[in-house]
This record gives sequence, structure tokens and C-alpha cells, in this order.
Amino acid sequence: MRCRVKQIKGISAFNLIFDKQIDMTLSLLRLQEYFESPKFAGKRFSFEDYIEWYVDRFKEFGYLTEVGGMNIPGKQVKEFFRRFNDLSKKEYEIYNLLVNNDILCLRRFYIISTYGTDKDSKSYLSHEIRHAMFHLNDPYRNDIMVILEKHPVKEFRAKLIEHGYGKQVMDDEVHAYGMTGYDPIYTCQFNQLPIELQKLRRALKKVEKKYFDKSGKII
Repeated sequence: MRCRVKQIKGISAFNLIFDKQIDMTLSLLRLQEYFESPKFAGKRFSFEDYIEWYVDRFKEFGYLTEVGGMNIPGKQVKEFFRRFNDLSKKEYEIYNLLVNNDILCLRRFYIISTYGTDKDSKSYLSHEIRHAMFHLNDPYRNDIMVILEKHPVKEFRAKLIEHGYGKQVMDDEVHAYGMTGYDPIYTCQFNQLPIELQKLRRALKKVEKKYFDKSGKII
């Protein structure tokens, strides 16, 4: 498994960049779902537990080749490695990678992950960086929450739940999708989106200008 670490400039977030998608998803599945899953968040579970639940809900197990980016707060990363004593080989490699790069010793950090070249991962990277900002930059999060209170987008939230997101990450996901594009939940052109999602995106983009420059880098 080949994976390198790159810190996101301007924030205590670290991108784990894998050569192959399958290595990323196999390495981080349990970490991701310990944070995000509506069923397993905050609980100990095995790969078999997760696969059984996933197939029961979605009829097939497409997770390993469908997930293009991942994100986990440092708090959940630390908890995972403290609580799980049945690490797979790939999970143990991730643990060593974080230790060797002095990441696990940080008080506050965020892990995101993409795969392939920078060009391949560009569309996913901006989405995952928004997650990191939401958790690490308090003024940013506060500005976002003001927008979300004005734009409840209940139908979109329901669709995210249908896609397997837990309620505990709903505000974060609504904001990240709203800023960077609603695909794959909605794949139509912007002017064909529900009006409430168009309004949400416009409002979020105004906030985005306070924290990101025109190239997408954190100010």
C-alpha cells in the first residue's frame, strides 16, 4: 500500500493520499464509519458487521469503489485507535503513518483522504477540506451554522440519510455538498436544482469568500 501525507496549508488538516482507491477505502472504512455511520458511530464493530448492515440496506456492497474521499476528526481518530484492538494490517499501517508524522500527538487535527494524482482527486479534495474547516475553524463553522438555520433544506437532508449519512454529521455534510456541488445526490445543472438548494449554495458561496481565495486555498 502506498500512501503519503500532505498537510493542508493554513489549517491542522492532513490529507492521506493513496495511489489506489481500494487501499484508501479498505484502510479507512472503519475509521470513517466510527465517525459517520448512522448505525456504528461511536461503537466497536467488525468489517463483517459493517458489510452485513450495508448489504441489508443497499442490497450490494459498493462502498470500496464508490467512496472517492474520506474525512475524520482527530478526536474520533484517537478514540478509534484507543478502543479497537483488532486492527487490520492496513489500519495498523495508518496508525504507524500518523505516529511517524507526529499527527496523533496533536491536540486538535483533522484527517482527510483522497487517491490518485492531484488532478484525479481535485473534485473530492475541495469537499473534504470544507469538512476540515467546519471542525477546525470556529468562526467558519459559526458563519455556516447561521446560513443553515436560514436554509433548512429538509428534502436534501432526507436524501443524505438515505445515502447512509448519520444525523450527527448532517449539518457538516449539507454545508460541504452545498459549497462544492450536490453530486451524486443531484447530478443536474445548477438551474435545474430545487430552488432551496440554489439559494443555499449562493448563501454558502458568500461565506466561502471570507475564508478561501479564488484558487480555493485557505486565506
